[in-house]
Amino acid sequence: MFGKTHSQKVLVGLAIGVLAATGAARGESAEDKFHKAFYLESALGDVAGAAKLYEEVLSERRVDPELRSRAEAHLAVCREDLASSDLAKLMPPDTFAYVEIRRPGDQVLKLVDELGLLAGDGGATADVERRVRISPTLIEAILGVRGLAFAINGFDPQRGEPCGVVVFHPGNVEVIRGLIETALPIGGQPAEPIGDYVTYFVEEEVYVTLTRRLIILSRDREQIDGVIRRLTGEDKNSLATSDAMAELTRGRGDSLLYFFVNAEPIMPMLKGMMAANSTDSHELAMVNAILDLDSLRSLVGRVGVGDDGIFADIELRLQSGHHSLVYNFFRTPPIDQDTLKSIPQGAAAFAVGSLNEVSSRYTPSSPADPHSPPVVTGSPPVVTGLDFGREIFANIAGIAAFALPPEGPATQGAPPVPDIGVAITVNDPSKSEALWTLILGIASMAAGADSMEGEIIDIAGVPVRTYKLPDHVTLYFATAGQKVLVASSRSAMTRSIRTLHGGKSIRDDEVFAKSMSRIGPDSTKAVFVHPGRCARIAKRFMSERDRKEMEPFLGVLTDTVVSLVIDHSGERFRISAELTGIPEVGDLVTRMIGVEERKEKQRAGLKQAMRHHQWDKAIELLGIALADQPDSNKLLRQRFEILATGQKDREAALACANTMFDKAYDDATALNNFAWALLTDDEYEGNYNELALKFSERSNEITKHKNWAFLDTLALAKFVNGDAQSAIGLEKKAIELAGERGGDALQKALARFKAAAQ
Repeated sequence: MFGKTHSQKVLVGLAIGVLAATGAARGESAEDKFHKAFYLESALGDVAGAAKLYEEVLSERRVDPELRSRAEAHLAVCREDLASSDLAKLMPPDTFAYVEIRRPGDQVLKLVDELGLLAGDGGATADVERRVRISPTLIEAILGVRGLAFAINGFDPQRGEPCGVVVFHPGNVEVIRGLIETALPIGGQPAEPIGDYVTYFVEEEVYVTLTRRLIILSRDREQIDGVIRRLTGEDKNSLATSDAMAELTRGRGDSLLYFFVNAEPIMPMLKGMMAANSTDSHELAMVNAILDLDSLRSLVGRVGVGDDGIFADIELRLQSGHHSLVYNFFRTPPIDQDTLKSIPQGAAAFAVGSLNEVSSRYTPSSPADPHSPPVVTGSPPVVTGLDFGREIFANIAGIAAFALPPEGPATQGAPPVPDIGVAITVNDPSKSEALWTLILGIASMAAGADSMEGEIIDIAGVPVRTYKLPDHVTLYFATAGQKVLVASSRSAMTRSIRTLHGGKSIRDDEVFAKSMSRIGPDSTKAVFVHPGRCARIAKRFMSERDRKEMEPFLGVLTDTVVSLVIDHSGERFRISAELTGIPEVGDLVTRMIGVEERKEKQRAGLKQAMRHHQWDKAIELLGIALADQPDSNKLLRQRFEILATGQKDREAALACANTMFDKAYDDATALNNFAWALLTDDEYEGNYNELALKFSERSNEITKHKNWAFLDTLALAKFVNGDAQSAIGLEKKAIELAGERGGDALQKALARFKAAAQ
């Protein structure tokens, strides 16, 4: 897909066309065929087509000996490339553990292309706009490796280590092969060739054989010999043709990393090792009874970049009819689709799971409305200690937790509580309501409420109880049909109720549609996150500066979804993760680099202006920088320094300091550091002592006078402003809090204050 750019292919195609036309006009010679084959091999990567033409060259009776020799060499290379196109074809058929990395360059190219960072075919153009783009040639040069595979097919009883073979295909990255060919004669000893290929014995541990295209490593010469026989076609039996492995290797697809472990041949060896190391056969029998080791079939994993995005999954398979207690203990029913209908459309993130099957015994109060609240007659059910465990292990069928982006502006003065909701499908709504209201009532009473009953309000026609919790947090609780709803805000509860009463749910959300298609009949748990919508939630908790910096990212995250799905059936456990809708960040990266370059020029200009005491120019440059970063404490402080010590404009400096005070109002460290500089830097000459006192008092307000370093600053500020007695008291407290950390400096300061007070 990404082997050559379009323009390169056009040029190569034209060259081949010219050769073909020339050959047709005068009769195609062996040399013409050789050149066409070479172009196919080196330029287009058509190894099969090149091999066919090289064979035609060699079939000619009258061929120049040098040309014949070159054709033979190239044909051997092409045949090796064809034979090693799938490294599993070179591995022993009795392999029970296998790891493979395939064409990392292609995977990186695909990812870079989806990110919008891959350079096009146009090359240099007259467009003066600079764009950040990565050349595919660069990636191919660095990551043109074909693949690496490692197979294990036995254990060395003497070493207690696995036996196997490693095959590495460096592809077109000749520098790697060159380094290996250079290092082997230095670090290894020449050994008897294997299959006519040069072989080295490295550190008396590993044999390394170099074929025309491959590097093969193993402790066992026979393993390498087997790879070479499969490479040359002498042996047709391989991992790829093994019936036992066919099911495991079929799932490789276009994975970057693929591995499997076939447990069936391993288990007898593992049980033998366990028996040899165990002195108690009863313990071994108990372990086998719990795990049912004989039932383990395979473990398979994949990681890669596909057409839909980045994926990773790992799957464990057991035999049908197994008795693994551990496997079954964690198994839960599949996700009920009704649980997904509880999540409002537009959610930023949600998690769903199930604990029990949904009971069919529940009858809604209104047959026309399956979500109608139950009719409560008489007293609510009595809650006992057993109900707490029963609620989890029997009553709760499914759980959906979700976070919603805010609707409308934040309420003035209200704490920035995210809109979070939980919808729980239960089999006995009345019992759940009694239990949950009891728990929330106790928590509310502990927070200072007068009653456990909470306050009942109406939201979308449903009675909702509210419970006051610490830090001005209010929880909202309601029941609707077989659903128990808990929300952190009125908005979240409103949207949850509307969804249950026929509103659109997450199943109607097009952004999540592709990812949610992975939820199948065996899916028991799932988590889905939309980074762009989550960022909208986070904005309410950010400073203005952070919000401004994050804003450009929101535009490229509109379709990005991160998901994790767990499937757990009778014989299969699978965890799969995906990132779909990979954002195109090419233009964004270009703009960000441009912004950083502009800032760097501004910083350089500001530094030069200050060095030459060009204060007006420095103030002008700072004004430009502050327009982009109005909350930058560093820039504001530079402006203050220029006004106070360069231009000597006290009034303007104090106005700048007031802005700094407002921006850093809750930043105790920034306030203290500025106060200390005003008090101790010679350039201020004691002209801003009152300002230092203001900043220091606020920093100690924030820390409640419990930070000894900040108290030391405040003591000095009090002293230079004429209040020696207060300075003495503050310094004593600083010494007490600091202990040994304060050193002699605090004692010297205290002595100075006492001397001045006498």
